[in-house]
Amino acid sequence: MNNFHRLLIATVLLLYLSGCSVADMAYNSAPGFVAGEFKEAFDLSAAQSSQLDIQLEAFFTWHRQEELSRYREFLERAALSAADGITANEFLRLREDVGAAWERAVGKGIDSLGDLFTNLTPEQIEQYRQYHRESSEEYRDYLEKSVQQREIYRVERSFETLEDW
Repeated sequence: MNNFHRLLIATVLLLYLSGCSVADMAYNSAPGFVAGEFKEAFDLSAAQSSQLDIQLEAFFTWHRQEELSRYREFLERAALSAADGITANEFLRLREDVGAAWERAVGKGIDSLGDLFTNLTPEQIEQYRQYHRESSEEYRDYLEKSVQQREIYRVERSFETLEDW
């Protein structure tokens, strides 16, 4: 067993023993993950990176305070609906709720990050285009793989992601 596997097992056990859930860990890691993706995609300057960190923290604070309770209520309603079979009207209502949550989050994200995006340089916009092209090519290559090759690829990517963390 190599060091990575030992570290992975120790981390999982530590999280389990400390009572942390994976969802909590993922949600609490989201601002840093999103910031890292933006910084890589746009090649942000130090000042822009600091601005992004502040704005993302404000966004996630809003999300925790305003949205999570709505999500809980939505999921409770969905579970109750699913227990006895979801009717067409219940499904439409759930779909509307998901759409409304998405609109609120996107609207708040635009409000929070709009200033940052209006100050991107042409080089940063081109950097994003190149980043997006590479992602699209990678996904196209992925789709051309067999089901077994895709599974192997996903496992390898998961290990790479864990090693990066």
